[in-house]
Amino acid sequence: MKKSAEFMKKAVETRTPISIKFHDDCDGICSGIAITKALESYRKKNKIPEKLECGCNAITSTQAHSAIYLEKDAY
Repeated sequence: MKKSAEFMKKAVETRTPISIKFHDDCDGICSGIAITKALESYRKKNKIPEKLECGCNAITSTQAHSAIYLEKDAY
């Protein structure tokens, strides 16, 4: 968990696009929202711009269609 948090923190700090993809079940939706909100809060607290140079959001989240999907769909 700590390694994942550090990885996402570094992505926000270096303005690397990050997308949180979560399952469409109770724990997936709740954790997807919690992680996205935490990253957005960290970004705002550290005055990191919301948009990248391309004009797109640095942090996005997407709901998966199912708790089971192919590895290629995760990308």
